[in-house]
Amino acid sequence: TRRYYDPYGNNRGAPAASFPTGEKGFIGGATDSATGLTDLGAREYQPETGSFVSTDPLINPYDPQDLNAYAYATDNPTTYSDPTGACVWPQFAEAPSPACGGNPDPGQGSGGSNGENSTRGTTSSPVCVDISPHVCVPPNSKSFSSLKKAWDWVVSEYGKPANATQEMERWRVACFEVPSACRGQWYSDVGAILGSKFDQGLVNSWNMGMKTLLGYGNIVAGVIIPNKLSEKWEQEQSDPANRNVPKASPSDPEWRDIIRSNSTIKWAVLDNGDLVIMPKWVNGTEVPHSLLSGGEGVQAAGEADIAWAPGEQEIGIDINDHTGHYYEDTPEFRASLQIGVDAFADAGVTFLGWDYGDGGGPIDE
Repeated sequence: TRRYYDPYGNNRGAPAASFPTGEKGFIGGATDSATGLTDLGAREYQPETGSFVSTDPLINPYDPQDLNAYAYATDNPTTYSDPTGACVWPQFAEAPSPACGGNPDPGQGSGGSNGENSTRGTTSSPVCVDISPHVCVPPNSKSFSSLKKAWDWVVSEYGKPANATQEMERWRVACFEVPSACRGQWYSDVGAILGSKFDQGLVNSWNMGMKTLLGYGNIVAGVIIPNKLSEKWEQEQSDPANRNVPKASPSDPEWRDIIRSNSTIKWAVLDNGDLVIMPKWVNGTEVPHSLLSGGEGVQAAGEADIAWAPGEQEIGIDINDHTGHYYEDTPEFRASLQIGVDAFADAGVTFLGWDYGDGGGPIDE
């Protein structure tokens, strides 16, 4: 037996009399003929009104369409669906958005549902992995480790938050004290909250039981960029030309020597937020970026030219994200150069032509 629905899940024509209650219905949900509701996992959905009967447990504050906590598929069901009740993904897609996690079985989408093979669509993993009570990331997010470390640190220093307002306070402290963990839109939003001036809209949403899903429609730094040439690491570390290559962090005495002895250096911000540098060339041979990270992933990497004068602070002439080991054509990688610029600024090195105001970025000519 097959039955058909409009984009909002209402029956098209007379419903099939023999279709069993509680079996797979609209986008894989279980229908209840007594209430008229469809169980979509996280929430009950009411096709007649085209809305959920409870608020969205997740919220993406950077998408205005997501601020209606009861709306189904951002009120655009011909393009999107919401088979889990917590995360919108493209209609008829074979897999959900990475932010949704799992693999919901949407059956026949808005077209129909077959009474045979009536296993309920499920998710194989949580849709949102908690960092704090109201802030979470998608499953397997590369941001999880750095954000969790920042949150655990601020809780150890200031205690667990008693309410949403205190949670926002904790995040403000975490993002200022552990800046390598919080970047992009999240850092801008939290960083703008000073003293008792809170983003009340976000706090209100938390008080309603919603959560902020990071990495979904916005960029969060602290993302670890993998080594694209990891298969070469064993050879690179055993190569005699790569032995005894000087490397240094800002607190090391070798830091200034490396900068002043080389026209171009290679740099990387490691997964723990530490900035490290080394010469680009040693004895006429280019040194691989992987030596800075021990072959592991990084938050950012590139090259820099830094000038100096006796008795004066070093001045950055140019900085870029040139790296064969870590380059990827993604928003996270393109945003990572700002991480490097900020890390050098923390070390006292600023670059000419770079805006150090809100948002950062190179100054337009």
